[in-house]
Amino acid sequence: MSFLVSLIVISALIFFHELGHYFAARAMGVYVEVFSIGFGRKIASFKRWGT
Repeated sequence: MSFLVSLIVISALIFFHELGHYFAARAMGVYVEVFSIGFGRKIASFKRWGT
């Protein structure tokens, strides 16, 4: 059980870290083509604000 909790916590930390990169880029006026985590197949996606 602790392994699963650790995996969820690490995943959330990585997600919010990458989201910070996204918002920093948008704040500086950089066009962001794709927001993604990892290099695997696409599981889910959405398009918002021209990204």
